[in-house]
Amino acid sequence: MLRLFYCGLLAALCLNAAGPSFRSDVFPILRDNCLACHSAQTKMGGLVMEDYAGLVHGGKRGPALVKGDAAGSLLVQMLTGEVQPAMPLNGKLPPQNLATIKAWIDAGAEGEEVSSAAPAIPNMKPKVEAESPIAAVAFSPDGRMLAIGELHAVTLIDAEAGVTYHVLDGHAEMVRAVAFSPDGTLLAAAGGRPLEGGEVKIWDWAEGKLLQTIDGHGDAIYGVDFSPDGKRLATASYDKLVKLWDVDSGAEIATLKDHVDAVFAVDFGPKPGQLASGGADRSIKLWDLQTNRPSATLSDAEAGVTAVEFSPDGKRLAAAGKDKTLRVWDLTGETPLSIKNMTGHEAEVLRIAYSPDGRTLTSASADGTVKVWDAETLTEKKVLGDQPDWAMALAYSPRGDVLAVGRYDGSLTLYEVKRGFAVRRLR
Repeated sequence: MLRLFYCGLLAALCLNAAGPSFRSDVFPILRDNCLACHSAQTKMGGLVMEDYAGLVHGGKRGPALVKGDAAGSLLVQMLTGEVQPAMPLNGKLPPQNLATIKAWIDAGAEGEEVSSAAPAIPNMKPKVEAESPIAAVAFSPDGRMLAIGELHAVTLIDAEAGVTYHVLDGHAEMVRAVAFSPDGTLLAAAGGRPLEGGEVKIWDWAEGKLLQTIDGHGDAIYGVDFSPDGKRLATASYDKLVKLWDVDSGAEIATLKDHVDAVFAVDFGPKPGQLASGGADRSIKLWDLQTNRPSATLSDAEAGVTAVEFSPDGKRLAAAGKDKTLRVWDLTGETPLSIKNMTGHEAEVLRIAYSPDGRTLTSASADGTVKVWDAETLTEKKVLGDQPDWAMALAYSPRGDVLAVGRYDGSLTLYEVKRGFAVRRLR
């Protein structure tokens, strides 16, 4: 028995002498602290840390590590703050984790390939019928048609008669964002399966004809919008990326990388070159579409941003999200100027929408309310009460006389603005 004890002790000492294991000790630290910025999708600084080969290869600043020399390794120098910017961005690495990485490098930084692939998702189907949530709504440019994003489909409803015109089905999962082209001939419907990939379908909605299916994101898409000329499409995804697509061919034009967490919202402004996005990293990016880099980063939010929208004249940008606050910036100067903010809800804001005349800003919240604000002063004008569930979708008609509200329970209401927000329930 004593002999077995000493053999086990000797084996443990030999293991410690060999240094930490990349697979079991080092990679979990990198996965939890570094992959938000250094995955194959984001690839900030050209460095991919999803596997051993990528880490050894390094990025734009050269090799990330020098085997046998932790102090001389760029990875350690950035983790300690000796070289800027200090990593990780969200705070210092715990001392024990840093010690593990140093010990591994000093021991020779040997490693083996590991997989950071997402786990398999079971195909679970409901046993009873349930009403699909409404995740998105949009009016056609002439105001006659209302598109409703639902599970596996987009339903097109005649907004005046309240009857179904078409059901555009075959979508992979929930349709989380819908947008009509400026000329009204096309409808983009975006969604996809979480952890598996994003999907956008472009429809000739009048004929019910599918024209394009675009796959390209590594996770579900939460925002979609057409450019003012109708030639490009922007998408925002949980994979931390914003992408631009050619509408006619479905080809990818550019990948916009600067968010370090999920991107929930994207909006083209009415002026040429205006594009904004907002994400879980608490930032709003204004993009320079000549360089595909941010022209400004607005980081006023205290939690994730779920909605961004330009005013109809393009002079202002509104945003809201998990910190329950509406924020507005003036865009007429050389740099965006924060001019108004209002904590107007008791839970996160899910959607915002400007009226077509730009005088009103409306917000929907997880607190069960839809609120109508004076866009200039952010003074509360009206609360649309009696919401039976979360209002997840908002859209004004082009004339501004109707506000459509879609909810998690599948209900849909049209509020007639000129009649004091009188209610007309469609579903």
